[in-house]
Amino acid sequence: MALINYTQAVIPQTLPAGDFLAYTVPANTVAQVRASTFYNKSAAPITLKVSVVPSGATLGVQHQVAQKNIPATSSYLNPEIINHVLKAGDKLYINGEGLNAYISVMEQVT
Repeated sequence: MALINYTQAVIPQTLPAGDFLAYTVPANTVAQVRASTFYNKSAAPITLKVSVVPSGATLGVQHQVAQKNIPATSSYLNPEIINHVLKAGDKLYINGEGLNAYISVMEQVT
């Protein structure tokens, strides 16, 4: 029987500058993004970029799956990545300096 675990890929935090490695799928596991929330607490818009990088690959523009300009004092649920399945070694990167981020995943040990 496979074990299913619900976990926080990104605990609530403010994103740093650059591409932030938010989550790597553990070995012998498949994962599904269950929730993704971003909040812009600043007085200016912030651009959010989300990328999914396959195991063994290097982050590049071909891996970007979402981009959204989040207005000041607004939140965004990022439906583009919800329910996507990631395989062992796949990585989730987020870019949006100053955004508050919270991402939850479901992991199933294979």
